[in-house]
Amino acid sequence: MTEEEFEKEFQHIRDEIYAATLSWHSYLTIHNESHANEELLGVMNMHPSFWLITLRAHLHNTIIVLGRLFDRTRGTGSIHRFAKDVAEHKGFFTKESFRARRIKGDPDFEKRDYYADCMARAYAPDEKHLAGLVKEAEECAALWNSAYDDFRNKIVAHRARLSKEDLDGVYGKTRVGDITGILERLYNLEKALRELLSNAKPLDFRDEKNPRIAEAVNAAKGTLETLLKGAPNRSIGRPAAR
Repeated sequence: MTEEEFEKEFQHIRDEIYAATLSWHSYLTIHNESHANEELLGVMNMHPSFWLITLRAHLHNTIIVLGRLFDRTRGTGSIHRFAKDVAEHKGFFTKESFRARRIKGDPDFEKRDYYADCMARAYAPDEKHLAGLVKEAEECAALWNSAYDDFRNKIVAHRARLSKEDLDGVYGKTRVGDITGILERLYNLEKALRELLSNAKPLDFRDEKNPRIAEAVNAAKGTLETLLKGAPNRSIGRPAAR
């Protein structure tokens, strides 16, 4: 893996986490808002099939994207495979590599007032620290496999012939908090790797507020508010006035 390939693969992983986060929090927002607002639910029920398909699309896209991120099939762009590649190429994170990346982005980097301080603070991880990246990715994968791998394989990606008991068993393993937690950990893993790559900062997987959640929530709420404002005046459960 070259450094160019590494950066391309990192961008792919980042885009996948971004897509899953937007889909999941759009799904949750539409679901929660419609249950909390009776007037909104009434307006949505004017075209129920559209909103059912919309909700399913957001949910299924979340599952499909996360399924790709945790796919162990040979040649796939999975998060744990990428983490292992990163750990095997610690040369990408030497101070000299960091200097070269900064100069590539800013040819005058070495002339900047902050150059000496920036290089003095630059962090070069050892094998132990990079192993922590692999461990974090594997723990995220384990959470996925325990709760959602069957759901993805038997219901979303493929429709298995399941008895009611088997179907209940697949659904019974799923929890809303599991996906929310997995996405939070993936964001923090991505953030830590981005900071290491761009700013030569030590790997730090501590929770940090993900701005993409607010992006998804605000977009979904804005859409629903526009829908509600544009709806004809009507009583909940009754046809619109003509």
